[in-house]
Amino acid sequence: MTRRGSGMAASIGLIAGLLVYALMALAWDGPPAAAQHDDSGPAPAVATAVVFDAMTQLAGASATIKRRGPASPCTWLPTPGRFRCGTEAWAYVGPHAGRSGGRAVRCLWMHPQPGGATTVLRWDKVQVGANVHARAALLKGAGDGKAVSVRVLVDGRKVVSTSVKDEWRRGEADADVPPGAREADVRIEVDAGDNRWRMVCVDVWMSGTRTSGRRGRRPRLDGAGAMRRTPRRLPGLPPQVTPTGAPAGGRRRAR
Repeated sequence: MTRRGSGMAASIGLIAGLLVYALMALAWDGPPAAAQHDDSGPAPAVATAVVFDAMTQLAGASATIKRRGPASPCTWLPTPGRFRCGTEAWAYVGPHAGRSGGRAVRCLWMHPQPGGATTVLRWDKVQVGANVHARAALLKGAGDGKAVSVRVLVDGRKVVSTSVKDEWRRGEADADVPPGAREADVRIEVDAGDNRWRMVCVDVWMSGTRTSGRRGRRPRLDGAGAMRRTPRRLPGLPPQVTPTGAPAGGRRRAR
């Protein structure tokens, strides 16, 4: 065999050897990393089942604006799946995707109404859970301003509340739902002393199984053991201020 032929044979042998080595390594290491499950740590905890979700159950609710005197009903629009609560572009309650605190969020847009009016979402006789979770965030561009208050009531009793003043500090609160029937009336209330540029987005859901409890026993909901992941006492609403100019804020100052 010539020197040239010997070199070609050696090269072919080297390539074949590398292919066999690669196949053996693949068989040893298993599938690619993207298809593997990370078992290095403890098994993830099983999430408690969500039994109520305000955003996904919005179509089953009613919405009203509560002022002095009779409440004003909002109109349900099947397309795009929201409540119209006024003629202004911001006056609606419905799913919204935006940014808050530098991250993407998806929640219920519930811009407060002027004059300290309260926006009320209500569900009649829906399944409720043992725990209620409330989140409130101001969307990008809201800037500093008056606090927006969010409350969740079960059968007319307030079980949790939170508030938010700027987009970088989200309002978060969790609480136990008092024992009672598995089905109950649920209300979410949102208002602000000054509604200008209060572009608030709300997320409320319930998890776990509500217990019936003993008749006449009322659990404590305002103590340290009831509120979780709430590091300090939430501030109350500011004094009512009648907005001036455009209801949703008008022209903002340049930063």
